[in-house]
Amino acid sequence: MRRTAVVVKLNLDDVDFDNRSLKVLEKGGITHSYKISREWLQAIREYLEHEREVDVEKWQNPALFLSARTTAHGDGRLQSKAVNEVWNQICEKAGVKGKTPHSARHAIRRHIIEKTENVAAVQR
Repeated sequence: MRRTAVVVKLNLDDVDFDNRSLKVLEKGGITHSYKISREWLQAIREYLEHEREVDVEKWQNPALFLSARTTAHGDGRLQSKAVNEVWNQICEKAGVKGKTPHSARHAIRRHIIEKTENVAAVQR
């Protein structure tokens, strides 16, 4: 399963605002809880207030991220393809070529290892 698939499978109740954590169902059906930053939490709050609130009127779906578009065969959950399209638009505007969400994940891991020399931290 690709990591964008993990993101689009997040549900609203996977976000624990009180404990600043995110429950993620990963490969092999294993659920992990991750701490999230105050900034990320604020971004989610803003999304919920300004974007999701509008989209939820079209869709009755527990998904955290909903599609703004109405599709002929969909339940409103944002799809991996849409995440990749947004990623590509951002990369194009930034003048970055040949990068994917997956390559960004590897770059972040490499950066953490270079800064901390803690391989175990990125394996979790």
